[in-house]
Amino acid sequence: MPIVGGILIILPALGLVFFGIVIATIGLSIFAFIIDIIPWIASFVMTCAVIILILGIIALMGGICALMRRFWGLALVGGILTLPSFLGLIGLILVAISRNEFE
Repeated sequence: MPIVGGILIILPALGLVFFGIVIATIGLSIFAFIIDIIPWIASFVMTCAVIILILGIIALMGGICALMRRFWGLALVGGILTLPSFLGLIGLILVAISRNEFE
């Protein structure tokens, strides 16, 4: 069950990483016309993008740990970070109930 849970955690984690990259690249170009009016908007958008990217990478590492059946705590954190998606919720439940299968 941790293998299925790991896959279900990895899929939304990849979505988080992709979303962070999209916000970092496209978000700045969309808000380029607002930068003259609100000068701090560029740093705010980049900060949000970096936070989402870091959370996505941590969730991805958790999903990989669940696939390898190692570091149950990190796999659980990865599942928690993907909770906004339905796949992440199912992956978190599968990882949580299969704690004894981890090293």
